[in-house]
Amino acid sequence: MAAIKHWRWFFVVMAYILASPFLLVWGVIKGIRYVHTLTNAVTPTINCSNCHSPVSLVGLWRCGCGFTYRGHLMHPCPICHRVPRVVRCHRCNVTTRVA
Repeated sequence: MAAIKHWRWFFVVMAYILASPFLLVWGVIKGIRYVHTLTNAVTPTINCSNCHSPVSLVGLWRCGCGFTYRGHLMHPCPICHRVPRVVRCHRCNVTTRVA
């Protein structure tokens, strides 16, 4: 019975060793996305992905729940606490992903 526990520990350790490079890459990608989201949360404008004109992230916004609020786009809605993921360019009407 003790030999089975030793083999089990061996396989668990090997699984962690084999998975660690993938977990490291996954963590780095998540960290880059997090920093990008934080950068957009304090930036007043972003560039449109189509026409490259500046799109303001500060103004009046209508949430999906119907509530209209004033402020930064990345600020959560005071009613439903959702954060919008896209903003529409007023010049070319293309939506740009924010987060």
